[in-house]
Amino acid sequence: MKKFLFCLHPWDGFAIRGNYLRAAGRSHTHRLYTPQNSRKTLIHRMQALLLSLLLGPLTAEQFTASQFQQRCLKTANRAEASDQFVIKGRGGWYYLTKELRHLGIGQFWGEDATKVSRATKPKYADPLPAILDFNKNLKALGIHLIVLPVPPKVSINPEGIGIETKGRLDTTNATFLALLNKKGVDVIDLTPVFQERSGTGDLLYCKTDSHWSGAGCLIAAKETAKKLLRQEWLNRMHRRAYRKNLKKVMITGDLVSDQNDAPGEALKLTFITSKPDTPVEPHDESPVILLGDSHTLVFHSGQDMHATGAGLPDLLASELGTPVALIGVRGSGATAARISLYRKAKANPDYLKGKKALVWCFSAREFTESPGGWRVVPVVKK
Repeated sequence: MKKFLFCLHPWDGFAIRGNYLRAAGRSHTHRLYTPQNSRKTLIHRMQALLLSLLLGPLTAEQFTASQFQQRCLKTANRAEASDQFVIKGRGGWYYLTKELRHLGIGQFWGEDATKVSRATKPKYADPLPAILDFNKNLKALGIHLIVLPVPPKVSINPEGIGIETKGRLDTTNATFLALLNKKGVDVIDLTPVFQERSGTGDLLYCKTDSHWSGAGCLIAAKETAKKLLRQEWLNRMHRRAYRKNLKKVMITGDLVSDQNDAPGEALKLTFITSKPDTPVEPHDESPVILLGDSHTLVFHSGQDMHATGAGLPDLLASELGTPVALIGVRGSGATAARISLYRKAKANPDYLKGKKALVWCFSAREFTESPGGWRVVPVVKK
């Protein structure tokens, strides 16, 4: 399937380049650029004009949470109708279409789960039973679960879709996280602190990538460590200080990497080392497990994850003064990550001995957008 790019620049027209459909907001002249030799030129022009008219002006506006939800759903539906999986906003911001869909569909648990979830099997649509079961099973093993959902980029930086706001936009996520807390699950809600810090310094998300930036990752590590350091067992441990080195790196984000003229993006990353140029390696015998999706791997595992030694496992080790055990997957952090934990514990019956805490980090969009859904997965073989 081709990957398309849906652009929201109000000053652009619509352009098709290679495998990319670039669609923009309304322009005064409705300039349309299409391949001269294409037999579908007329169709392309009609589609571009229709989307342009539907989009409306993209001057920044003050939005309520309800209006934001409607804008997200409308934009996502239009993009998905044309198989456009990445949305290009103003100011160089790129967003995943499914992230906007997640924010637009409303309540996603209980009776509403099967109506909105992208899970291929309806019985796995609701995230609530799986999370509660995981918490119960870990608690029985003496392991404290901390759920760390990563807020959707557009809920913190909505200016790319022409929105200004001073209030919280992801109110459905806020309600769900509060419900988890009420049911005994320890949750770190990053949205308030991200909103407080957004605009005061470095960006908290990559503009061209689906992950947080080095600054956002560092805040997540600090908030997680703040909660863990309240535990008496951790304060009794021998903790050491690691070296920190702030460096500027250039990346090509995963939301633009398919483009021939992909823009580079400069990031400031905090690299953690135990010795000069020696990253802090995850340690399976650590009392703290970091489990999750690619947010646990970005800036840590190198190659397409952009860097080594500056990701969440590294920053968390620095804040705690001890390495963490890492189980990170490139797929969904919803079910696939928990299956990986189960398999690891099955292969090594001693793996969970001495474990005191498990931090489960995944993108909040997984609540609705994971095709594998939310299976109930045991922690250990019964």
